[in-house]
Amino acid sequence: MYPSDLGRMGQGNRSRFSLERWTIRLAPALGMAAIAASALFMTEAEPRWAKVFSGPTDHVGKLALRLEVKRGSLERPFAVSGTVNLVVNFTDKSQVRRDIALDGDGLGWVTFERPANGLNDPVALSIREGTSVLAQGSFFVSQRQWQGGERLEGGWCSGHREGEREIQVGVVDGVVLHSRPSEIVVSISEHGQRLAREPYSISTDGAEIVQPARAARDSYREGLSNRVLLLTNDYGIGRFTIRATDMSATLQVASGSPTESRFVGALPIRAGGIAVVQEGSALIVTSPVALERASIGILTETGLVDVRTVPLAPFGGLSMATVKYDSLPLRPIWAMVSSEAQLDAGNTIGWPLLEAKERSEAHFSRVVPHRLVLDGYHSVTTRMENQRRRVWATSSIALSLVGALLAFAVIRSNRQDRVKLGPLNRLLAQDASKDVTERAPFALIAVVVITAATVALTWWVSLLR
Repeated sequence: MYPSDLGRMGQGNRSRFSLERWTIRLAPALGMAAIAASALFMTEAEPRWAKVFSGPTDHVGKLALRLEVKRGSLERPFAVSGTVNLVVNFTDKSQVRRDIALDGDGLGWVTFERPANGLNDPVALSIREGTSVLAQGSFFVSQRQWQGGERLEGGWCSGHREGEREIQVGVVDGVVLHSRPSEIVVSISEHGQRLAREPYSISTDGAEIVQPARAARDSYREGLSNRVLLLTNDYGIGRFTIRATDMSATLQVASGSPTESRFVGALPIRAGGIAVVQEGSALIVTSPVALERASIGILTETGLVDVRTVPLAPFGGLSMATVKYDSLPLRPIWAMVSSEAQLDAGNTIGWPLLEAKERSEAHFSRVVPHRLVLDGYHSVTTRMENQRRRVWATSSIALSLVGALLAFAVIRSNRQDRVKLGPLNRLLAQDASKDVTERAPFALIAVVVITAATVALTWWVSLLR
């Protein structure tokens, strides 16, 4: 038997069952599995965070919150639909828990009762999606802070006045929607007293007078096609209805003889929007354009108390819906309505909800947006950075362990080769140019290098996740 045959036999049994062989096989696989598992299960794929918008928290009663859940980045956020869990804690140890269903825009509203205790204390809140916290913190919004963002439109109009009499012109429902009849009120006073049964004339530019029709016909017979003659009622108030035909319109009111007093002013016209009319405890929502849904909220002096998104159905060229309530809050109240669920966009209109006796005065349209009180983006990205650091540490340990095991396998293999092939090496001592135990086989070195490179690549990829 040749010495080389003895060497191959000695290595054959060891190559199949030796510790070194199984170390080289299993260590890289276990290392890559540990790195991949840490990257997959110890980190979040992308930021998912929530924003919370609130009305005033320093009052007893209904408190409405608006939630918006996003994913991606601040530069390119995407809406997240589904369900999130909301937990609200108050200083009196009471708690509110709700599961909030988000719409396709990642938005949801929740309304609950605010306890009477701790009105000047912050409210603690957390929003979770499964086990992930999307936003968490405490906030406090005073009524004064909240009212600082209100938007008022319409009511009594500003304009040019001349003469001894004080003439006021206003819109009963706050604003005038283009092409939709709107009720106008006129107040005529002299020396601080409103004048009952006092004649006055009105003329318009950019609008047409709809009611009273009889007065319009009488004026036309008298040759005053651009002017209508009317009388105030027993309380010194006059009322009539106009329809805006242009995007801007002016109204002139004159009273008195022989010295005439007059008022000239612009009407607060909205190019478009959703209208709300009250019928008992129900609200009729009407859109002049085709819409699938609208959002409506009941606004009081202390905030929103009810927010709903209702489907609209086509009816006679309009989109309409009837929203029924068990009861409405004490006045003054407004119906904030919009095609946007946030109820703070520019197309949001706050229609005053009035009783019959209140329709002899002008009222303003009121919109008060909710304030942003919590934004979970910073805390979520901070948490993800901490997760990446833990993954980096775990992957580094796994990479170091794989390297140590491979080095152990190579060194141990060389030592055993030297021991087992020592006699063969002495037989070949006459050939000083060769030493079969001088270094590890090239195949083994190649396997070790490729394996280490593969594990390192896996580690690098995991850090980029």
